Amino acid sequence: IAIINHGKIVASGTTDDVKNMGLQLFYLSLKFNEMGKELEELIQKFAPVKIEIVNNEATVTVREHNVALSILSLAQSSGALKHFEISTASLEDVFVELIDGKKVRASS
Repeated sequence: IAIINHGKIVASGTTDDVKNMGLQLFYLSLKFNEMGKELEELIQKFAPVKIEIVNNEATVTVREHNVALSILSLAQSSGALKHFEISTASLEDVFVELIDGKKVRASS
């Protein structure tokens, strides 16, 4: 894969190589039997990049995998966790970040 911005290659390599040049974000999707305000406040203490709560579902974005795992552990220990998913930044997310110039790196 190669990402070109204004005629210059800003990233190239395998999908994983290119993804590692961009965003280091982890997305947690958490579904609870019941999500109380106390649980939301505990998650906020981890200073997530973003948190969205709709009914009994929380989507949390963090920059470090150990923070993602800590939040997941907290959610599991609450006894109300029904389902969870963890994902990383998509290739599209990385493309947008690299083209926007936030982390433009020369290819090797």
